[in-house]
Amino acid sequence: MDAESPTQGTPRRGVVIALIAVSAVAVVAVAALAVTLLGGEEEAEVRLEPVAATVPDAFTDSVALGETELPDGLVVPASTEDALPPAPRPAPPVEPVGAPPLAVPVSGSLPGLFGGTREAGSCDVGGLVGFLDANPVKAAAWAQVHGIAPSQIRAFLAGLTPVVLQRDTWVTNHGFDGREATRIPAVLQAGTAVLVDDRGLPRVKCACGNPLLPAVALPPDARVRYVGDPWPTWRVEEVVEVTVDTRVSVLVLVDLAGGPPFSRPLGSAGGADADLALDDLCALLPHDPACVEVADEPEPVEEEPTEEPTEEPTEEPTEEPPPPPPPPPPLDPVLAAVDAKLRSCGIVPESLEGRDVGDGYWHVTGTTSALGSSQPFALLYRPDTGELFGDDFPTMDLLDETRCH
Repeated sequence: MDAESPTQGTPRRGVVIALIAVSAVAVVAVAALAVTLLGGEEEAEVRLEPVAATVPDAFTDSVALGETELPDGLVVPASTEDALPPAPRPAPPVEPVGAPPLAVPVSGSLPGLFGGTREAGSCDVGGLVGFLDANPVKAAAWAQVHGIAPSQIRAFLAGLTPVVLQRDTWVTNHGFDGREATRIPAVLQAGTAVLVDDRGLPRVKCACGNPLLPAVALPPDARVRYVGDPWPTWRVEEVVEVTVDTRVSVLVLVDLAGGPPFSRPLGSAGGADADLALDDLCALLPHDPACVEVADEPEPVEEEPTEEPTEEPTEEPTEEPPPPPPPPPPLDPVLAAVDAKLRSCGIVPESLEGRDVGDGYWHVTGTTSALGSSQPFALLYRPDTGELFGDDFPTMDLLDETRCH
């Protein structure tokens, strides 16, 4: 459950390799709404994708392992239940045209947001890599969605973690039309197996190999046509949207076998699953029997010390105040160059951290108050050209608004 910097040794994921990729995101995002005109009103299309359903535009055959709907009686932390919509339950029939999904934003680092089976992954990552290796046209389109080169797919997937969605989740799915990736606003049913990154963002749907990105917001008054097969528990107002909060090195998963939550290190597929430390378990499940037993144990009674005759205190010589702390070390030359570049655009970093991620790029994170309130940013910097690229949508917007590239 410890938040930290990007996992050491894991190659850079989501590398934006050219400015054209940033422009493509904006262009495709508009087209992704699949807007049509019906009776003079705009109508967006959102696809409902049940667990294990076959989609017509899959990138690969299914690499999901034992994908089924969620069982009842799962042990979910109370704090997680409070942050999520109610657990899936039978719902009345829905109209094919209606309001957009009323998604509840939930941090991807929330303990218990996802589930899994101990010591078993829900996705065959090796099979997905092998399929894309054997289909270079699909591999190129797949990689373009995530802003990486086809040669980086294997390393990118190695850093993802197989989990199972605990709630119906709004995403941007991507199909393959024979030439390129096509964006599909979609809701994935709870129980769907996905691969998530170190911020908890779903990146791959295992049942079809399709790449995933965060959902594109729709106007609240938009008319939406839902296509696909709704499931018995589908409710438009009980959907989650995973948001970026912080990077983590370990995910806390709900045990689909009904046991207590457990930990799964980032990039592992079940072989490194472990029990939570007792303190962490009790913070999530204070009424767990193990925690109740600890709370019921009587505290040891300390014997009062025998009073000793008091002596008159003697004056201690006045000590010199400690010297002031040394100034902070100078920034790394690369970070200093990033700092200067950002300041030249009117972006004053409040903090900067970075590391060399290979292929001539540095991954740099920090915070800034450039737009009036403190906000985090994540970008890629190329020292040989001085170019900056946003590594997430907020940073892309920040660089665009300040014309800083």
